[in-house]
Amino acid sequence: EGLTGNLIIPGSVTSLEDYSFSGCKGFTGDLIIPKSVSTIGWYAFYGCSGLNGKIEFPDINTIPYAVCYLCSAITELILPKSVKYISGMSFSGCIGLQKIKSANPVPPSIESTSFEQVNKSTCQLIVPIGARTAYQTAPYWSAFTNITEQDLSAGITTTKADIYKIYSSNGQIIIENSTNEPIKIFTPSGVLVKTINNREIIKTINLAKGTYIVKVGNNYQKVECVK
Repeated sequence: EGLTGNLIIPGSVTSLEDYSFSGCKGFTGDLIIPKSVSTIGWYAFYGCSGLNGKIEFPDINTIPYAVCYLCSAITELILPKSVKYISGMSFSGCIGLQKIKSANPVPPSIESTSFEQVNKSTCQLIVPIGARTAYQTAPYWSAFTNITEQDLSAGITTTKADIYKIYSSNGQIIIENSTNEPIKIFTPSGVLVKTINNREIIKTINLAKGTYIVKVGNNYQKVECVK
């Protein structure tokens, strides 16, 4: 219970066992589970009540039983397209949830307790374009009354691009060491702003002031463009 600060799970981790971080109330901020993780055990983050940002899952098929039970302060949940089943109690007691992004156009199967105590009238459920009706009529998803559609095809994550240098300078986004890699620029909500078929070692891109997600190859990075 005395561990504090951000919980950083490195990309070398492939499995999180049952109760891995259960009761670690002192962790704060976001929880990003790296794509290297292919299995997550029951109750892995049970009672991590200090996590007060977003929780993002890797490309797994099943969200485990009670994995984030009583993570009462998390505000956003990101579920990849690969998720097909959300076990009971997975997010029970997550009373702080304000936004859920579910990238699968086919609503994952869920249980009556999967989102128990989540305020389903105020929590925004964001689904792929064209999938709103499917979620509105799916068992237990239908309890969410604030369902909106968004282009989630970009699969936005906060994975840092390790082999590229991406930064902002003088109102421009600059990308180094990206020769032959396609570049795509998205808004934080997943809207595609610009596509560039790059052939330069250093690419300079002029954009309006704001926050962007830069995709280089298969890597994503968040960048603030300041004029």
